[in-house]
Amino acid sequence: MPACGFGVRVAYLAVALPWLLRRVRVEDGLMARRFGAAYDAYRAEVPALIPRIRPASHRAGSGRGGTASTGGAGAR
Repeated sequence: MPACGFGVRVAYLAVALPWLLRRVRVEDGLMARRFGAAYDAYRAEVPALIPRIRPASHRAGSGRGGTASTGGAGAR
């Protein structure tokens, strides 16, 4: 959109944003039906549109590819 004015960009945003938000809701429903409680837990931890806008909680055994830390040398 190199030769577009501000009004065209606002009009584009007015169309694109509702479409994007609807798509996020539809895909959330599909993922929740397919993956069940595991996806619900993931969705509770990760924001939908902008990941990492809030800090991730570091709970022991959260399922990120390992076992829970017991406070040994590698614990944070």
